[in-house]
Amino acid sequence: MATAPERREVGAWGAASCHIVLGDAKLMAKYNPVQFIQEVRQEVAKVTWPTWKEVWITTIMVLVMVTLAAIFFLLTDQVIGWLMQIMLGGNR
Repeated sequence: MATAPERREVGAWGAASCHIVLGDAKLMAKYNPVQFIQEVRQEVAKVTWPTWKEVWITTIMVLVMVTLAAIFFLLTDQVIGWLMQIMLGGNR
């Protein structure tokens, strides 16, 4: 005799009637899209956004670090290539 799959209730950020059917692994949620958008707007309003000065400073820092990393890996690759050429006796 076949039995029905086991069901477990799962709560998810205000979605009261979410449940998972074990075995089928289906997530069914009954949620109002308008309410979801309102909640998203409320959460976005709570975010502390950076100033333009902070954005520019962070951007410049990232570009400098990427440039330094690129130079480091270029030099490391050249040194390893040079050492391998010496060890294997190859000509360029």
